[in-house]
Amino acid sequence: MDGLFLGPAGDRRRFLDRLVLAIDAEHGTRVAALERALRSRNRLLEDASPDSRWLEAVEHEVAELAVAVAAARTECVERLRAEIKAAHDPASPFPDAEIGLDGWMESALKESSAIEIEDRYRQILRDARERDRAAGRTLDGPHRTDLTVIACAKTNSRRARVHRRAQGASRRARAVARAARRGDARLSTRHPAR
Repeated sequence: MDGLFLGPAGDRRRFLDRLVLAIDAEHGTRVAALERALRSRNRLLEDASPDSRWLEAVEHEVAELAVAVAAARTECVERLRAEIKAAHDPASPFPDAEIGLDGWMESALKESSAIEIEDRYRQILRDARERDRAAGRTLDGPHRTDLTVIACAKTNSRRARVHRRAQGASRRARAVARAARRGDARLSTRHPAR
């Protein structure tokens, strides 16, 4: 699993999408349709003067599918959070995990309706046409979202003590670097005490 969490965001999105399939059988179809719609938009943007009505229709479809995909992923992550919280065992030597989604659309779904987010995303797509044309791809949307997983430190565990010790060492290293920039040769050449 380390490779998944240390690797590219696309791998984590695919992993999450497979998890979402367990609670929403239509999710795979929506993700594939979103990818097709994004490719269609990118092909239209390659043209110097694309048909504006066709581009609007494709962006309308992209926005609908994007919000549906983001909502399904958000629901899955919320369920996983609840399972992690329910399975919490203070005596376990393993740390709990905090999971989340790093994407504006998923965050906005907590406060706004799907219709409002669709409208906002359509406007973002319209405003970003030139930027996306120059990039050769759509730079904003749930196809760029990342699954975040953070291991929570156990306060009494050896791992937490090592982490605190490492933080102290990095503070000393920063102090030595600042001293070196100021020209304080005494501190910058001395090894920090262990």
